[in-house]
Amino acid sequence: MLKIKLLRMVYLYPYHFSSYAATVFSDPFSDAEIAALKAGLDEESCTVLDRYLAIKRLTEYDVFQYFPMVDLRFVGSPRSDDLVLQQKRMRDCVKNIPALRRCQAGVLKEVCLAHGLATASPEELSYIRHRDFIDAGAYCGESSLVLSEFMPRRIDAFEPVPEYRKKMEEILAEAGLNIPVAVHPEALGAVSGEQEFLINDQGSSLAETGHARSSEGKIHVPVRRLDDLVSAWPDADIGFIKADVEGAGRSMLSGMVETVRKFRPILSLAIYHSKDEFLGIKQDVEREFPDYKIRILAMNPACISCELYLWAVPSEILR
Repeated sequence: MLKIKLLRMVYLYPYHFSSYAATVFSDPFSDAEIAALKAGLDEESCTVLDRYLAIKRLTEYDVFQYFPMVDLRFVGSPRSDDLVLQQKRMRDCVKNIPALRRCQAGVLKEVCLAHGLATASPEELSYIRHRDFIDAGAYCGESSLVLSEFMPRRIDAFEPVPEYRKKMEEILAEAGLNIPVAVHPEALGAVSGEQEFLINDQGSSLAETGHARSSEGKIHVPVRRLDDLVSAWPDADIGFIKADVEGAGRSMLSGMVETVRKFRPILSLAIYHSKDEFLGIKQDVEREFPDYKIRILAMNPACISCELYLWAVPSEILR
């Protein structure tokens, strides 16, 4: 009955739907894998995962291969405060940063929780204030614009696709931010060099380790380890790292271990592009940074597909 209800809503409310297929991937899970993922997480994180997995089960039929992003007013038992938060954040962000009007509708995921910072604790916000932010997978600049709200000293944004980077530079120039944003042409990965990149109308990804959706084009881009780059920045003070790199998160993480150990930044890492990313990033963080406290966040709480991020905080903030 729920599948029938959802199909009916696709017909009745087409405005609220998007065909972003990567939001819920199709790989199956075992009970043991889910149990390992939930181990050590708080109740709220487990609830977020349960909700995500319930939606995922609906997508295992061909008719849901392109599962919609649905306004929660029309599905299940919505939490009204989630929708109010989304609407208020959108209004406030567009008012404060008019350049966001030039960004695509996908800006919603950037704005709603600002990769976790919109709901961060006062202690977490104080910890990163006036420190350097890393924006990996910057696309056309939406995330950098929103991250600028949280008083970084500077933002280093990484976007290897020339056309996205050009638009980002135009939008940032229009925004006139009062903090410097350096736009880098590299992708971040485990090994420095050059790799093939796949591009389509939804974004781009490394062909080898990224979430390789159907591509409309291929380019070769420079790939660097974040550790190598940061070691050459004499005044670096990395306080926050956001990564939404289309499934290449584990590769990026392996190339920034020394940076995290040295600067102890808060991490906000997308885990929704592939099964490897979904299950593996938590294991990697636990192994490399065992004293970090991990939570799972749904970046857009008023969206049924709820893009998921791993939020990891160093122990010194929690004392």
